[in-house]
Amino acid sequence: MDGTTKPTEGLGAMTDLALAQGTGPRAWPKPLRAAFDADMTERHFHDVQFFVAMGMVLAIVTLFVDAISMPDHIVEASLNRLIFVLPLQIAALAIPRRYPHLQKVLMGVSLIAFSMVLMRGAVWPEPPIDAFLMMGTVLMLGIVVPVLPLAPIEKAIFVVCYVIGTAAAMFAYDHRIAAEAPFVAIIVLTGVSAAVLGQRLWRLQIRNFLLALQASHQMADMETANARLAELSRRDPLTDLANRRHFEDVFASHFNARPAHGEARVAAMMLDLDHFKAFNDRWGHQTGDECLRAVADVMRNCADGHGGLAARFGGEEFVMLLRVDGETQALQIAEDLRTAIERIEMVHSNTDTSVTCTTSIGVAIHEDDEAPHLGRLLAEADMALYRAKNDGRNRTQMALPGAKMGKVAVGAAA
Repeated sequence: MDGTTKPTEGLGAMTDLALAQGTGPRAWPKPLRAAFDADMTERHFHDVQFFVAMGMVLAIVTLFVDAISMPDHIVEASLNRLIFVLPLQIAALAIPRRYPHLQKVLMGVSLIAFSMVLMRGAVWPEPPIDAFLMMGTVLMLGIVVPVLPLAPIEKAIFVVCYVIGTAAAMFAYDHRIAAEAPFVAIIVLTGVSAAVLGQRLWRLQIRNFLLALQASHQMADMETANARLAELSRRDPLTDLANRRHFEDVFASHFNARPAHGEARVAAMMLDLDHFKAFNDRWGHQTGDECLRAVADVMRNCADGHGGLAARFGGEEFVMLLRVDGETQALQIAEDLRTAIERIEMVHSNTDTSVTCTTSIGVAIHEDDEAPHLGRLLAEADMALYRAKNDGRNRTQMALPGAKMGKVAVGAAA
């Protein structure tokens, strides 16, 4: 796995491969490594702020220990913290987000300065309290290093600097324990152990990042799949038009409001392809499906052009919902639609014959001031469609004023 990964490969695939191979960031492709660096930079910025704030609290709290163990030197101990530690901590907190490395440097230097201040303070009390205070620097090293928001190489550099700084302070102040080999060995071993543990925690951070990224991509894929399934549940699989259920939902959410004065009226158009059973018997179902898809494309373009919705109700029956200014506009749209369908030409694959189809259309408009009712509109449009078929097919008919529902069964003859 290297930086030559094709850009078409997504982070999800890169993440899966990195988890499977157990590789580190250096072996990852650039996009995955960039995502990791960005995530770690953000995390480390907040973690450094937390550790520095905790260091400030610790610097203040340990003054109470100094007050108990060396009351005669509490002023000097306080000044050492105020001069050498707190300014570094305040500066680290004030560093802007765009300078993460400088923030880490100031955090590390403040911890080393705090250790040296503790070493200085360990000179004043009598044994064995002085030894206890010096061991505090070792304890701080062992606790802090594994959890510091630093990369492994940064932790190694910090441990080396911490040990050198602490040892320098110990010898500079000529403390009696400075010559004791066990203490030097303890602080070195503690630093090495802490660095090794920090390396282990760093690997866990890397794995947790990969697992979190993998989970987020799996969740995104699942949401995409669910959205696709939801979309498929609203679509007719052959024509990709809305199905009846989605058609009814759209009517309920966008077309069933009571019309305001002067507002466009809701119109429904029922379409049925003429003699479609005979068309299928003559040209075959494959050509029949092609015809249905071609008619659906014409209807979709018409509906989109007038802010409406086209749907397939089943078989060769289609319906369209839109708003019109009146009967004249509705009939014109229906007639344009009928003409466009009549002009569809398909080539029969076996005979190279040009194949056409026609349709009959029934139109109904919601006229009164009450909220439109879908069932009534469709029934009236269906009655008009029945009349269009009885009058010779391949024509458009408007629902008659005051037409009563129930005289004609829904679904005209093919």
